[in-house]
Amino acid sequence: MKKGFIHNDQKKPFHSGKYFSLRLGYACNNNCVMCYFYDKLGTAADISTEEAKKNILLAKQKNASVLTLTGGEPTMRKDFLYLISYANKIGIPYIVVQTNGRMFYYDEFVKKMSNIKNLEFLVPVYGHNEKIHDDITRSPGSFNQTIQGIKNLLKYDQKFIAKTVIMKSNYKYLPDIVKLLTDLNVKHMTITPVCIPNNASNRIRETVPRFKEATPYLYKALETSDKKKLKISLGSIALCLIKEYENLVSEKIGFKNMIAKDPSKKLRESKVPKNATKDFQNKTKLKKCRKCKLFSKCGGIWKGYIKMYGEGEFTPVR
Repeated sequence: MKKGFIHNDQKKPFHSGKYFSLRLGYACNNNCVMCYFYDKLGTAADISTEEAKKNILLAKQKNASVLTLTGGEPTMRKDFLYLISYANKIGIPYIVVQTNGRMFYYDEFVKKMSNIKNLEFLVPVYGHNEKIHDDITRSPGSFNQTIQGIKNLLKYDQKFIAKTVIMKSNYKYLPDIVKLLTDLNVKHMTITPVCIPNNASNRIRETVPRFKEATPYLYKALETSDKKKLKISLGSIALCLIKEYENLVSEKIGFKNMIAKDPSKKLRESKVPKNATKDFQNKTKLKKCRKCKLFSKCGGIWKGYIKMYGEGEFTPVR
């Protein structure tokens, strides 16, 4: 079974097989400094309800085990509850929603959503307090809404994973973010570096710390976490940097079985390359990586990171 998202009870991965990722548009109520799609946000209307339904039905026809809905911010759509109900009704086994969690601040919204089966959410928490989180989202009040949203998800027993992205402004506080989530009774979180497009803007470049600066704080967060209360997984980090924790890396989703549809590409079907887990579009491996015993397991290095900081931090594990 290919690894994927984990139930809050942490017993086992809850899905495997084919993945169908549908980007519903680029409207968003946050304006995050490190957003991968900074150049597209607000530039085009979200796809219509009928277009969304057409593609959700296509996911079913392609026998997708998992439908991922993403944006922008999917939950802002007036038809969001209708679309996830539709996906559930036609028999999509699992629905994963990538969201900033702010709409979950509204109790009635989560209550209605709780009647839909087999949902899971990926919700970012960028700081352990309002200042850090809101400075990153550039949206005042977003921290309080997201934290209350998490409380509401827990109240209605909704499955979700909290996500933290390592940035210059928050890496020293990774242990504090872990403590916050533990105190909230969150069961699973993932920690990742900034996703860096090849055409990264200056604002994205300014958010990315050197791994060697952030790693001690990441290790402290992992070492001080109560593993019985909070499961932590890592993503998109070269394994030579975290070799003591390589078992926590969660980049093993079967990308060769993934189909992605994006309105910026006029919803043309695009399959993620079969070698995506090793070297996909904006990631690579160095010549010296071939000498590393973790080569076949590693997801590689963001090309944009190498442009910024060079190759010096990456040392093959013998």
